[in-house]
Amino acid sequence: MLGGSPAGGMLQLPSGAVAGASGVPFAGENYVLFTEESSKEDIEAVLDFFNIKGLPFVIPLMPFLSGMFRSFLASCGFEVRSHYTAMSISTEHRENPCDDADIEIFSGEQRDEWGEVAWVGFGGKLPVPCEFHEMINYFSRCESNSLFSLRLNGHIICTGLLHHSDGMCWLDYFATLPEFRHLGLAERFMEFLLWQTSRFADTLFLLSTEMGFPMYRHQGFVSLADIPMLSYSRDVDL
Repeated sequence: MLGGSPAGGMLQLPSGAVAGASGVPFAGENYVLFTEESSKEDIEAVLDFFNIKGLPFVIPLMPFLSGMFRSFLASCGFEVRSHYTAMSISTEHRENPCDDADIEIFSGEQRDEWGEVAWVGFGGKLPVPCEFHEMINYFSRCESNSLFSLRLNGHIICTGLLHHSDGMCWLDYFATLPEFRHLGLAERFMEFLLWQTSRFADTLFLLSTEMGFPMYRHQGFVSLADIPMLSYSRDVDL
């Protein structure tokens, strides 16, 4: 999905490995998915791809990657920078917990505000890179995406993107402004998103950061796998 953004790009290798560049100068917005058949040559091709674009990136360290492959990644300067957790939750028998006035479907006019809240909610510093705004605008035009926001006193305080494809639904950019955390607002917004997900699929999936994990677990999400995230970038807090 990231590779189709205006400043992004996609690299697909014969082994099935895929590199997606969003164009955003933040490692977490650019990724590589290696396969069991991936080789050292794949790593070198990926490095060339991102070096040309001048972007940092992350590599989910999947369990099936061999020890030799992992050792070569380490020799190239990749280290574990964070741990994400793949999680899921059933969306059956969900009801809308919010007043319609609280929840809004994203519209083009909200692009900059939505993007700023998502960026700051994940620890980004202002001003928001223009590439991130361009990416959010691209996401809003994709038919498989639905963007939502929770407003308080007329201002967006929470964001969420549902990506639905082939009977599956994935949550991304679920973020809350720091000053509005621990007030129950994100939990109420999540219940709304679960209700929305039930229109497309009976299960919602996500990748949780370490910071978000306690809230997701309290909400009823089940852990599926711990996924170490590799990067050679030392100047980006994942």
